[in-house]
Amino acid sequence: MSAMTTVRQLYELQELDLEIAQCRGLIASIDAQLGAEAELDTLHKELETQRVSLNQLRLQQRAHELDAESARGKLRDVEGKLYSGSITNLREMEGYQKEATFLRDQLRVLDDRLLETMMALDEAQEKLRSLEVGYGQASEGWQIRQVELAEERKKLEETVATLEARRQQLILGVGQQELKLYEGLRLSKAGVAVAKVERGLCRGCRMSLPTHQLQRARVGREPVLCNSCGRILFVS
Repeated sequence: MSAMTTVRQLYELQELDLEIAQCRGLIASIDAQLGAEAELDTLHKELETQRVSLNQLRLQQRAHELDAESARGKLRDVEGKLYSGSITNLREMEGYQKEATFLRDQLRVLDDRLLETMMALDEAQEKLRSLEVGYGQASEGWQIRQVELAEERKKLEETVATLEARRQQLILGVGQQELKLYEGLRLSKAGVAVAKVERGLCRGCRMSLPTHQLQRARVGREPVLCNSCGRILFVS
């Protein structure tokens, strides 16, 4: 087997390895998404917070209703005494009139508070309905996405298996010394051990190659390393 053939095979091996690495990177990304419910958890917490807020408003509304009901009852009692004709003492009459005025003012305040609470309750109920719809849609979308991710992962695993089989077949025709050189450079050069030569430039480092080095790479009697980046030079 000639050195040129070996270098070409190493380049083809590198293409396979890069494709395998890309697939494995995608698989890792999918694994990080499978089962991840961070977005759903955030929506669920917001939904639960809104439910708590809604319950608090309902309790507040009931408290205002009871306060208003109590004030109305007291006002009825006072007005009943005022208009019954049973009170003849002027001082006592003035006392009941002041109390009635105070209760009417208090009742207006309580009614205003009750109205504000009812309006806030309507808004809170509307927001809750919107959140429930949003959460339902997000949950449905999440489930669909999980199925899609699982299918995509399966296809990528199948692709990796096919590429690995091709890789094993390819390295059978590569010399052990060249393979050892390739594997060592692949580890130290971020997965790119073989650099193509184009227009007299090494694509690994974009440096211009000396004429004698370029000639040696073209002849292909042995693997030639770039003087700048140390990668195996491949002239296609």
